[in-house]
Amino acid sequence: MTRNLENSVGELFLRVGIIGAGIQAKDAHLPAFHSLEGVEISAIADINEKAAKTLAKKYQIPHVYVDFHDLINNPDIDLVSICTPNHLHREMAVACANAGKHILIEKPMATTVGDAEEIIRAVKKNNIKLCVVQNYRFFPAVKEAKKRIQDGRIGDIVSIHAYGHLLQSFDRSWALSEGNAGVIEDFGPHLIDILFYLTGFDEVKKVYAV
Repeated sequence: MTRNLENSVGELFLRVGIIGAGIQAKDAHLPAFHSLEGVEISAIADINEKAAKTLAKKYQIPHVYVDFHDLINNPDIDLVSICTPNHLHREMAVACANAGKHILIEKPMATTVGDAEEIIRAVKKNNIKLCVVQNYRFFPAVKEAKKRIQDGRIGDIVSIHAYGHLLQSFDRSWALSEGNAGVIEDFGPHLIDILFYLTGFDEVKKVYAV
């Protein structure tokens, strides 16, 4: 059962739990939530208790868990932000939905179509809001491209060439570990989402790989 997300004066108020104390939580999700009014970071969970406690101290997070189940069973949490390795997304998202928690999940949503469909079934069954992180839509260049397409200044889109690069110099060797599919799974979802976003297409008819 989900809670009314408005306080007594009708203002939005969210109590957030973070699963994962790695780079996505540390450099993206936690700073973002911390900067927002009407949001309280109530708990963090990670199998690396030391990493979780370090972030809890920095952001004054009252509850630290090693088992993510303990976090999602906390009745004071409304929304769970899943910042874990990709192959763990399905299990955690389904558990969150069944516990009545709204979900913000890092891309890719899942590593297989079957896992993604299972998550969708769980959120629909429990009337849960699910959002997959696709932050590239908010980049100035992407927003400008979308505007020009909508204004008709570009004409009919027949082809898009997409590429990207990473400016951060941190260890990404985890992307090649078991359960991950390298750069196509880590960076590819951003480019694919931009293609859908810019064109308005909602169906893939053919896929080619070289």
